[in-house]
Amino acid sequence: MTTSAITLDMVISGVSIKRTWSTKNEAGETAKMNASIDFEGITLSQLCELACQPLVIRRQAIERKLSVSEIESSKGSVIHYSQMGLKVKSREEKVQDIMAAGLPRKLAEKAVDDPQGFKALMNSMK
Repeated sequence: MTTSAITLDMVISGVSIKRTWSTKNEAGETAKMNASIDFEGITLSQLCELACQPLVIRRQAIERKLSVSEIESSKGSVIHYSQMGLKVKSREEKVQDIMAAGLPRKLAEKAVDDPQGFKALMNSMK
């Protein structure tokens, strides 16, 4: 069996999704719509870009409640898509969550402050 790596330039074929929605027009009238959205020929990169648009809007709704310094403290971080609409945790809350899973404070702090270094440390212990 041959496997190939998935790349962002891969083209998707044969995928369509049925959706139903309603739209209120400028006259105040509401129309219901259903259609299949065809993704034939889209690249994985383009599909990810489309998926990011509503995720960024979700994240912005959370960030509106934060100070500029709190928002900017997440610069450069990796945020899992499932976390984009959830409350932003402080450093201490993240450390406490990891400690609750059983790691001592120093390792929990390493995991929060230096995720790549923590990953390398964990990999070196295998």
